[in-house]
Amino acid sequence: MTGAVHDYYTRRMWGHDYTVRAVAGHRLRVAGWGPYDHKIVSGDYLCLEGPTKKVAIYKVTSIEYERDPPDMWFADAEYVVSKIERDDVLRQLETQVSMREGVRFR
Repeated sequence: MTGAVHDYYTRRMWGHDYTVRAVAGHRLRVAGWGPYDHKIVSGDYLCLEGPTKKVAIYKVTSIEYERDPPDMWFADAEYVVSKIERDDVLRQLETQVSMREGVRFR
């Protein structure tokens, strides 16, 4: 796994949120805002809320940023089917959440 993990599952708030614009099989078209500290790029992972309210992991295949506001983006992403890849992303997500909140994710 090479991409960065972006937590939009436990960190949905003003200025750091998303909306699903279209679904086609395992692919999504997503609009979002944030993060301010670094940009999302192709190959990164988005942790989103899935249909069963559990975390769903998507890999960004393309992304475009708006000029105003500069943190607004539109991305195409594909659901991560590989268990090995999903487990790796979940470990990174758990580390981010535990460092930020001092609690275990799973």
